[in-house]
Amino acid sequence: MKQKVVFLMSIMFMALVVAGCSSDDVDDDINDPVNSKYLYSDDNYQVDFFLTNISGEETAIFKYGENIVFNLIILNKTNEQVLIEGGVTQLLGNNVFRVYSKDGKDIGVSWEYGDIETVMFYLFPHQERQWSCPWMSDVLCYPSKPFVMKEGVKLLSKGTYYSTFDIRIDETTIITCKISFKII
Repeated sequence: MKQKVVFLMSIMFMALVVAGCSSDDVDDDINDPVNSKYLYSDDNYQVDFFLTNISGEETAIFKYGENIVFNLIILNKTNEQVLIEGGVTQLLGNNVFRVYSKDGKDIGVSWEYGDIETVMFYLFPHQERQWSCPWMSDVLCYPSKPFVMKEGVKLLSKGTYYSTFDIRIDETTIITCKISFKII
């Protein structure tokens, strides 16, 4: 009798394991690749594009309602100063930190340009320039200049997203950044 009970319990356990691991029950988003950091480096420049939560922890997976902070760092690795003639708008354009759904739908940006103090600026030798901008307005995290938060930005729903944009240092140096992330 004891053997029958153990045998039946073993069969029930195996049935639960098999049912729990069936492909119908696997969350499709779990299998989507995410990459919270983009790094580009050559002899002249290094570009770091990454996501953090409000606490500053780098991540690619966010809980629904959790704020996402987009971060960009550009380093001039040369011994020469580099003139960015068109200023921040030339360098970053209007698509920096733009978000798209997994299927390519343009969700938009959470920012707009505020007062741009200078039209042109220099990246000095070995100088690092940093910009950051949260997806949602937050008292704990403000966008860096020249960004200001847009009104009416909505929470991102659960799903997989990506952000892609070009950095245009000059006519011949264009760096395309792309990262992906998930809202669970």
